[in-house]
This record gives sequence, C-alpha cells and structure tokens, in this order.
Amino acid sequence: MDLHTGNSTDLSQGILLHDLSANFQQLLDTGQLFKGHTKFCLVYNTRAQVQLKDSVLRHVSAHGLTSLIAPTSLNYHDKMSVGDKQIWDSAYSEEYDGLSSLPTWEILSEAQFQTLSKGVKALPSMAIATIKYDNFNHPKRAKYRIVILGNHDYHTWSKESTAALVMSQLELHLLTSLAISNKRYLKNCDIKQAFVQSSLPDDEHYFVRPPKGCPKSAPGTYWRLLRSLYGLRRAPMLWFNILSSHLISMGLKQSTTSPCIFFGTLFEGGPPIFVGIYVDDIIYFSLDDAVE
Repeated sequence: MDLHTGNSTDLSQGILLHDLSANFQQLLDTGQLFKGHTKFCLVYNTRAQVQLKDSVLRHVSAHGLTSLIAPTSLNYHDKMSVGDKQIWDSAYSEEYDGLSSLPTWEILSEAQFQTLSKGVKALPSMAIATIKYDNFNHPKRAKYRIVILGNHDYHTWSKESTAALVMSQLELHLLTSLAISNKRYLKNCDIKQAFVQSSLPDDEHYFVRPPKGCPKSAPGTYWRLLRSLYGLRRAPMLWFNILSSHLISMGLKQSTTSPCIFFGTLFEGGPPIFVGIYVDDIIYFSLDDAVE
C-alpha cells in the first residue's frame, strides 16, 4: 500500500484500491471494505448482494455527486461541475440506451414523421432526474426516467381500458401473515423499466418528440413507439396484462377474488409459492428456498 497516494502497490492479492483516502466511505457503503473484525457470513452475504446488483441492475452510482440537487432538465448538465455532469450524463445514457436497445422506438426524420403521422401531433416527453438514497440516507443512485406527457394523448380511452389492478393493503397483510405463520421471510424484487416490457398493439400508434436537450437523438427527429412507455395512459394496464400472463405461463394460478395474488407449484413435488404484485414491485415466499 502506498501511504502517500492510498493506492495498492501489490497486485498479488488481486485488489487495486484507487484513491483510497477519497473513496473510503464509498467503499464502506458498498460493502467492499469493512471496519475491524467482521464475521465471515456478513462479508459473504454483503458481497453477494453487491455482485448481484452490479450484474443485474447496472445502476449509476451517486456517491461522487458534489450537489445533491437533481437537474431539472438535460440542458442544465452544462452548468454542473465536470464530475456531476459526467454522472448525470451516464444516468441519462443508462436510461436512453436501455430503452433504445429493446427497442422501444424507431427514430423518424421530419419527412418520415409527416408521412406516417397523417396530421397527428407528436406527444411531448420529459427526462426526469432523481437521486435514490440507501437505508443510511446516503446518495446511492443517480437515475433518469424518460416519460411521455400522457395528458396530451390524442386517443380516446375509457377508464376500463387504462386502469390496472394493484394489491391492496389487506392483501399485503394476508401474504405477510401467511409467511410469518410458516416461519418464512417475504422476499421482494422489482422489474427494471417495467412498463417498457409491453409491446404496443398493432392498432395503437404513438409519435413522440424526444426530451429537450436530448444528446442522443438528433434535432428535428421523432420517435415512433414500438413499446409502451411511462406516462402513456394505457401503460399500467398493458404491463399488468403481460406480467400476469407470464406468471400464469409459469404454472401459477390467479386468485379469483384477489387478482394481484398468484399461487401454485413450479415443479412436481415442491411446495407452492405465493406471489403478490403491486405495479412493478413483487413480493413472494415459499417453504423451499429452491422454489423461491
């Protein structure tokens, strides 16, 4: 260890600690370093979670932000410090690239838009930034969400064609009670970019103007949506339909009285699993770790 720079000079251990003095607190927060003697099980479980988050979520860390005020627009990035601008640029790229790779839209030129839209106005969109905090109120994630201003939707929808079911507090208490009575912990997960997992029906057409200041879409271009997107009035229902269909395809049954609760066995001889959904948040438990 180089005491002057805080960098590891011995790579035989397979660890390189850049700028240790500056990043010490971040390394503690993320479970890469521990103070003093720590039980092996705590180290193992913490690092397993860190690896899981890194491999699945790929979030942009907010640890390096000097200002904890999220930008109000993409154009505001140029007024930030170099470090903060890099973090928020990366956060927007994470959101944009994730949506683009699905793909969520196809990019149209002005001429293509005028031909395909047949006089329909393009819906405006926004890029909304926020900072997520951990259990210790430390900044954890810099996040962007691209949303459509659904109040400008030119379609005429009934309440029944847009409403999505959500789990009630009573149903949450029921699943909690079932888990406790069976001496099990309720586990939870959420789905990244959940509403975008739904393809749009063939007869639904949306044209969108990219957010102001978007560095990824050239000026004068438009998006024709191929998938649902946050802000669309139909997005919640389309997401609920695809998620419930997927759970049923796994072999689960949907409760006839509580349609946000699913249950059933996933393999022969195994105990049942119970699942509750609230938009893109999912809670579940079974008597067997293998089933979970």
